[in-house]
Amino acid sequence: MTENLKPITLAGSIETLLSHMALLGVAHMVEEAYGAGTVRLRWTDSADARPQLAAPSLDSEVLGVVVRDHARHHVEDATGWMHRKAPEYGALFSARTKVPSTEAGWEELLGIRQGSLRPLRGLDSAMILGIGERAWWHRNDQRLRPDHGASAWEMRTRNKGMEFVTHALLPAGRAVAAREAAAVTSGLLGETLVDEPGKGKSDSRTATGLAPLGPVDAARAWAGLWGLASLPVWADAHDVSTSTASIRPMAGHPGRLLMPVPTSWVTLSRFTAALRSRHLVEMVHASSQTEALVGALGVEVSPLASWGFGHILAFPVLRTGSTSAPERRALSGKAVA
Repeated sequence: MTENLKPITLAGSIETLLSHMALLGVAHMVEEAYGAGTVRLRWTDSADARPQLAAPSLDSEVLGVVVRDHARHHVEDATGWMHRKAPEYGALFSARTKVPSTEAGWEELLGIRQGSLRPLRGLDSAMILGIGERAWWHRNDQRLRPDHGASAWEMRTRNKGMEFVTHALLPAGRAVAAREAAAVTSGLLGETLVDEPGKGKSDSRTATGLAPLGPVDAARAWAGLWGLASLPVWADAHDVSTSTASIRPMAGHPGRLLMPVPTSWVTLSRFTAALRSRHLVEMVHASSQTEALVGALGVEVSPLASWGFGHILAFPVLRTGSTSAPERRALSGKAVA
């Protein structure tokens, strides 16, 4: 199939997590428009590796239309899930916000959220699973820990009342929705860089923790944030919820976010399966137990290699700031296979 498709090369370097997430996010948007199984993704297997995707009848011009229309659909629908709020507690579908202090308050909040969640399907439903939710069920030392239900991949700093949907997702979406399709395309391809939410400032956080501080094109940020749709959060009644393709911080070691890198064309469903595979985490755990991973555990013996994934990257997460509202940011990815 791929022999008849024309690849579209997106902006981004393999060492930056945003580049991988934007590839996933764009693929989700295209597949939502074109149908399941239509999209193929890969990274070029070269020294200057670049992300690519392809689909029947898809070219760079049409890609800009697809991503722009996806943003407009979510931004302009005032009744949509991204605009739903609960009194006092912020966006219904942000996972880290102010929370109720009483059982009655929790019942009201969860009832409103469930009512808004029930009609959602497809990509929207997957995105909400990727964001996580307030862990109303989890206590630690008798203290409620609602933030423990959030995704490790959702790295919007929570300070001064900021939260993910209202202060990261929506601003990026509004910027993309306001553009002409050609301007969306040029941002995705790296031909231009316009950071409307962050006003192009050197300390822009438009990409949240998916990229270093600094301006990022809003189209790439919008796509990157939607990469969460590939990464569901699994609730745990007794501990911090489990985020797909992540390893929690341990003594002397930062948390890590894991990314398989397809060097052959793969479907989006295959990519998602690799992210959720136990083999991914097992490979990275094994790498910490040997000083010669590539020689002892070479990629040729990885089950993921037979799926088309030539490399596995681990992105350490730097945690700075206060303990109550830390800022988390993915550092450069390191190959572990």
